[in-house]
Amino acid sequence: MIDDLKIWGRKAALNVQKVLWCADELGLAYEQIDAGQHYGNNKESFFLEMNPNGRVPVIQMNQLSLWESHAILRFLYKAGCGKRLKSPNDWQIAVSDQWLDWVSSSLYYPTFRNYYLYQTRTAEAAKVPEKIYEMQSEVYPLFKILENNLAQNDYAAGNLLTPADFSIGVIVNKWLRIDRELDGFPHTHRYHERLLKRPLFEKNVNVYDLNAV
Repeated sequence: MIDDLKIWGRKAALNVQKVLWCADELGLAYEQIDAGQHYGNNKESFFLEMNPNGRVPVIQMNQLSLWESHAILRFLYKAGCGKRLKSPNDWQIAVSDQWLDWVSSSLYYPTFRNYYLYQTRTAEAAKVPEKIYEMQSEVYPLFKILENNLAQNDYAAGNLLTPADFSIGVIVNKWLRIDRELDGFPHTHRYHERLLKRPLFEKNVNVYDLNAV
């Protein structure tokens, strides 16, 4: 049972959006507390006791704390699934874990993160087309792996929302808003359109500007 849940992290942060969206889809009650960047808190001693890395998100329940967004997604989903979201079978959970690990090991850091930050935090006049093309040549093949999976599935692990979607969905949202005229990824576009129909995805993810901090 999840009780007295606190979610530390600023709402505009990509990794925090995963957790807030997940918690809302599960219908969990929680207190969100701003931390990181201009909000501070994350370098204070009390925060470093929760996460010695000084990074968000962190969840806190009574005297327990947990960090790393994918660990948090797995915990919340396992503890809260079955009420608002249909519970997956063991195979679907394993496939979801596979895609979460893929995001961590292949897609997000450093490849997509570098591209995302360059495109959203660099002034247009300072952007170098050759650098953008070079980064896209690294990013696009990774998203083609996801595209091929979504050609056969509505969601990352099959026909229902799993922890992998809370991570992949946020990243896809950033990517398709950066590369708006992108061709060659029809199934990823359909996946994104499916997520946009979910009010809690709009509330926690799509509503924020790409350069919001």
